[in-house]
Amino acid sequence: MNAEGAPSEGEIAHWFKSPHPGAFADALPCRWVPFSASGVLLELVKNLDASLSVTVRGIHGRTFTFKAPIPPCDARGLHVAIRWSPASVDLFLNGENTQSVAAGIH
Repeated sequence: MNAEGAPSEGEIAHWFKSPHPGAFADALPCRWVPFSASGVLLELVKNLDASLSVTVRGIHGRTFTFKAPIPPCDARGLHVAIRWSPASVDLFLNGENTQSVAAGIH
C-alpha cells in the first residue's frame, strides 16, 4: 500500500454514463460525478476543445492528469480504466491504451 491507501499496483475501471444526450460527442463542456474505488479517485471532465481530462488521485501519493481525445461511445457510455505499477500509470478509454506516464517509483 502507498501513503494514500491504494496498493502499489492495481487497476480500477468504471463506466461513465452520458449525463445528457450527446455528451461525449457535442462541443459543450461537462463534468462527471467522480468515481472512487480501492483508494483511487477518478475525475472526468470534457474540455472546451472537446478533449477529455482524466485526473487520478491516490496512486503513489500523487495526482496524475491525462488529456486525450474522446473515443466513439455507445449507449453504455465511456469505459475508463486506470492500471498502475511502480513503473507507470496507464489510461485506457473503451479498452484502448490511450496514454501512459512514468510513475517515478523505484
